[in-house]
Amino acid sequence: MKEISVADRLRNARQKKGCPAKTTADACGITENAVYMYENGYRVPRDEIKKKLAEFYGISIPELFF
Repeated sequence: MKEISVADRLRNARQKKGCPAKTTADACGITENAVYMYENGYRVPRDEIKKKLAEFYGISIPELFF
Protein backbone atom coordinates (compact mmCIF):
# COMPACT_ATOMS: atom_id res chain seq x y z
CA MET A 1 0.00 0.00 0.00
CA LYS A 2 1.33 3.43 -0.97
CA GLU A 3 2.05 5.84 1.88
CA ILE A 4 0.36 9.23 1.61
CA SER A 5 2.79 12.15 1.71
CA VAL A 6 2.53 15.09 4.08
CA ALA A 7 1.81 17.32 1.08
CA ASP A 8 -1.12 15.11 0.08
CA ARG A 9 -2.49 15.04 3.64
CA LEU A 10 -2.31 18.85 3.83
CA ARG A 11 -4.05 19.26 0.47
CA ASN A 12 -6.73 16.71 1.41
CA ALA A 13 -7.36 18.38 4.77
CA ARG A 14 -7.91 21.77 3.14
CA GLN A 15 -10.19 20.30 0.48
CA LYS A 16 -12.18 18.40 3.10
CA LYS A 17 -12.66 21.64 5.05
CA GLY A 18 -13.70 23.30 1.81
CA CYS A 19 -11.77 26.51 2.24
CA PRO A 20 -9.50 28.42 -0.13
CA ALA A 21 -5.77 28.64 0.49
CA LYS A 22 -6.17 32.32 1.39
CA THR A 23 -8.49 31.46 4.29
CA THR A 24 -6.04 28.84 5.58
CA ALA A 25 -3.14 31.26 5.24
CA ASP A 26 -4.93 34.06 7.10
CA ALA A 27 -6.02 31.72 9.90
CA CYS A 28 -2.49 30.38 10.39
CA GLY A 29 -0.56 33.62 9.93
CA ILE A 30 1.27 32.50 6.79
CA THR A 31 1.17 33.46 3.14
CA GLU A 32 -1.03 31.83 0.56
CA ASN A 33 2.14 30.94 -1.33
CA ALA A 34 3.43 29.06 1.75
CA VAL A 35 0.22 27.01 1.83
CA TYR A 36 0.74 26.00 -1.79
CA MET A 37 4.41 25.21 -1.19
CA TYR A 38 3.50 22.92 1.74
CA GLU A 39 0.77 21.24 -0.33
CA ASN A 40 3.13 20.63 -3.25
CA GLY A 41 5.97 19.28 -1.12
CA TYR A 42 8.41 22.13 -1.74
CA ARG A 43 8.57 23.14 1.92
CA VAL A 44 7.80 21.62 5.30
CA PRO A 45 6.16 23.89 7.87
CA ARG A 46 7.93 24.79 11.10
CA ASP A 47 6.57 23.19 14.27
CA GLU A 48 4.57 26.28 15.28
CA ILE A 49 2.88 26.33 11.86
CA LYS A 50 2.22 22.58 12.03
CA LYS A 51 0.32 23.21 15.26
CA LYS A 52 -1.73 26.04 13.72
CA LEU A 53 -2.57 24.01 10.62
CA ALA A 54 -3.63 20.99 12.67
CA GLU A 55 -5.83 23.14 14.91
CA PHE A 56 -7.38 24.91 11.92
CA TYR A 57 -8.19 21.62 10.18
CA GLY A 58 -9.32 19.93 13.41
CA ILE A 59 -6.78 17.11 12.99
CA SER A 60 -4.08 15.97 15.38
CA ILE A 61 -0.49 16.90 14.54
CA PRO A 62 0.65 13.25 14.26
CA GLU A 63 -2.28 12.37 12.00
CA LEU A 64 -1.53 15.31 9.69
CA PHE A 65 2.27 15.16 9.61
CA PHE A 66 3.47 11.67 10.56
